[in-house]
Amino acid sequence: MRLDYIMYMLAVLLLASIFVPFIVHVEGVDDTSRLLWVIIAAALAGLSFGLGYSQKPKTKAQACET
Repeated sequence: MRLDYIMYMLAVLLLASIFVPFIVHVEGVDDTSRLLWVIIAAALAGLSFGLGYSQKPKTKAQACET
């Protein structure tokens, strides 16, 4: 499997994990920790999308024959 697909899947999982602190309420976890979770997950997802895009195979232009 190509590396860019793996990075895209990781980014989607990280974006999905952003909603976990708002769905699951754990005793002893304050709002600051939830906000920190969201910011870190969003930053890692953005980094993962960027790395996936940079690892995408480049297509080369082919010359047309006449």
